[in-house]
Amino acid sequence: MRTNLFIPLFILAALSFLSSCISPQDEASDCNDCNQQQIILQVQENSAATTRAGRPLYSNEPNQLVDHVALFICYYGNTDKPDNRIVAVQHITDWEKESTEYDNGRSYHLNLMGSNRVPEGEANYKIYAIGYTDREKYKTEYTYDGKSLHEYLESLTADSDFPENLTLSLSSTPGEEIFAGINTETNGLIHSNEAGGFTTRVVLHRQVAGVYMYVKDIPQRDQATELRLTAACDNDGLVLEEFDTEDYGQNRGKGKYVVNGTTPQEEITASNRAILCTIDLNAWKEENGTWKNPYDATNQNPAFQSGSYFAGSFVIPFAAPTETSATSLQLELYGGESQKPLKTWNVKLPQDDAQVQTNFTRWTWQDNGFTSVQKPETQEAYSLLRNHLYCIGRKDKDGDTTDDQPISLGDSNEIILKVIAEWDIIYDMQLEPKPTKQGQ
Repeated sequence: MRTNLFIPLFILAALSFLSSCISPQDEASDCNDCNQQQIILQVQENSAATTRAGRPLYSNEPNQLVDHVALFICYYGNTDKPDNRIVAVQHITDWEKESTEYDNGRSYHLNLMGSNRVPEGEANYKIYAIGYTDREKYKTEYTYDGKSLHEYLESLTADSDFPENLTLSLSSTPGEEIFAGINTETNGLIHSNEAGGFTTRVVLHRQVAGVYMYVKDIPQRDQATELRLTAACDNDGLVLEEFDTEDYGQNRGKGKYVVNGTTPQEEITASNRAILCTIDLNAWKEENGTWKNPYDATNQNPAFQSGSYFAGSFVIPFAAPTETSATSLQLELYGGESQKPLKTWNVKLPQDDAQVQTNFTRWTWQDNGFTSVQKPETQEAYSLLRNHLYCIGRKDKDGDTTDDQPISLGDSNEIILKVIAEWDIIYDMQLEPKPTKQGQ
């Protein structure tokens, strides 16, 4: 029997496997009658805009640093076997060292041997895969059932159950990049033949959203000390389910609009909005007041245009606020002795964005499953969607400022914001000043 798992991971991961179970030179072939079980790992690098797991967000440049991918092959859809009962497990690391280049990225072949083999005979299977980092500097802080994500995934073995709708907790930051997916067949089911052979593909996608603000010409600079990007919602649970099965390297814009963050305990109030990222303005100037880049080589040495300011974060997706008066995202400029907002801008979607169209359908986690609703959102109250990047200004590369477009906050009433759907298709958004109580 042979099992082929084609896995284009939309990540520049680092994957490896026990050398005793690997034959790097094996060629993939369609051989469902033989008993060889082979995993074909493919990481696409050519066109999908992706970033590193567990790292700070400095641009939408395609850089990654995932060093673990965990694969779980489970029974699913059988009358005589429990759903999500694990039959085979693979933990893979050090991809960059072990993989080889191919036309669209990097590839590696793994042979399943010994206890890692899938049982022979006809059966239906579903394959789950999760990509993350466990390196000290960018070690994932997601947890499940009181354990770190890495510890929990390492504890799963054959004959244990993989938790459908796996919900991770994260309380330390607004979000952390992680990738996950299932095999691409209809309903995620694979049917093996009598010899147990089957061929499939597993596509991993980013499971969080991203935001950054790249600005210049900050008003009231002599008083201002801090610029915040705030949100009307704040989730600390991430559901790994309702996966996309499209390969975005070949199929542009076909992903679902998914909010896979858990419902917040309570909606954020106008006076206590969630802080997604912050710019400490004093950190961007020398003692004599001249501009400086506060980042150094210990932070990947990102480059910014002189006189600009930057901050970014990954975010667990959240649904549009239910209050009609609420604004999903705001920029808030703080300073002065009272440290109250000196100026506030509402972040708006443009009129032609997909999320405000009548045919917009959103999938949202509700208690025990995902539900879909076809209903347009508004320019002010909208969701932050999985695998979408929301940008104030534009920065394509960490270490290059050639094509940078920081937004001027000293301009007129309207400032352009960008939304990158699937981090590849770009839509314009708008940022407009909102008068504060002080009339500023």
